[in-house]
Amino acid sequence: MARAWITDRWTRSPIDRHGNPQDPKTKDHGKGSRWRVDWYEQQPDGTRKLRGKSFRTKPLAEAYLAKVEHDIRSGVYRTDRDESRTVGATARDWLRSRQKAKPSTIAAYSHDLRVWIEPAWGARRLGGVKTLDVEKWLGELRDGTAPRAYAIEYKTERAGLGASKVRRLHSILSGTFSYAVRHNWMDTNPARGVELPEAPDAEQVFLSIDELEALADATSTASDRALIHFLGYVGARIGEAVALRVRDLDLEARRATIRETATTDAEGRATFGAPKTGKARTVPLPGFLADELRAITRAAESDAFVFRTPRGAGLNVHNWRARQWSDAVEGAGLGEIGLTPHKLRHTAASLAIGAGADVKLVQRMLGHKDAAETLNTYAKLWPDSLDEVTDRIEKRRRKALKKARRSESS
Repeated sequence: MARAWITDRWTRSPIDRHGNPQDPKTKDHGKGSRWRVDWYEQQPDGTRKLRGKSFRTKPLAEAYLAKVEHDIRSGVYRTDRDESRTVGATARDWLRSRQKAKPSTIAAYSHDLRVWIEPAWGARRLGGVKTLDVEKWLGELRDGTAPRAYAIEYKTERAGLGASKVRRLHSILSGTFSYAVRHNWMDTNPARGVELPEAPDAEQVFLSIDELEALADATSTASDRALIHFLGYVGARIGEAVALRVRDLDLEARRATIRETATTDAEGRATFGAPKTGKARTVPLPGFLADELRAITRAAESDAFVFRTPRGAGLNVHNWRARQWSDAVEGAGLGEIGLTPHKLRHTAASLAIGAGADVKLVQRMLGHKDAAETLNTYAKLWPDSLDEVTDRIEKRRRKALKKARRSESS
């Protein structure tokens, strides 16, 4: 791009380029803004287009000239095409850029973009978005007045969203704007720094052994019974459980190695990848569960799934939850406590801690990234040993003082 320059629209040299006198007043003298900043803009096809912007005073034109020249030199020049890009188009580009995201994550983002982002932001220009607009939208999400696709498609009643969902939608919109900033389509991210509602702690459900066994007893197949036991005593995630294969079991050693997890892509198909932490882990199996797993895998090939449908196919998590799981929960009389397959991890953790497991063992069993995550989640389940510790200190103090007194008297 060539340099920018300022043009005086009202006056010109009293001598033309041939040396002849001419009227110093142009045909636009006294009309409109006097000063214009001109520059050439590089086009996508490699050609250059003359651009201009007029100003009432010369200082304003000079300030704009300095900005244009700075942007050109530093490579951050933004065209009108950039300013007029829509939030919807940018959000789709951002989603396509998420190379490392799991298929299930992409599917969830795609759903939220279609249902919540597109109706509110799809046609908005990036250049016109302000922080106030984002704050207003977040408020509308909470009170149920934000536009959404479901209101059109299914004519559902409007209801405000909870804090967790609002925070999730904000993260998608903020990610879109951050993507635009990286590509120089926006100066700043207008969603950054806005006040977000506090997300409540996830509700934990802890079943007793009797309740867990009642849930297992309410299943209709040996495979489903073993799956309930695997979730409730081992603490595996449901995706890890349905991805478990016969070759991952060492039933003589009472161990299972969790190498994969099952997720669902945007088309609803099962895909398999590494567990949440990206690493395989080996978990212990109670003896009775090892026996159950031995019974349901006795005639299976090594690459067969451990937990299968009556026809021998791998489980579809969505279908299994809607059918077998729901029936078992109702049959066990546990339908009022918000129990989900994932929440059986809490039961597994509570049973292990109650049996004397330390933090590192529970971390390894559940596949947490580090011990801090385990402590933050289950600290209240470990026995309070403060009194026990202070009692021991006091006992040692008495013993030390008693020894000192004996030394003084002798």
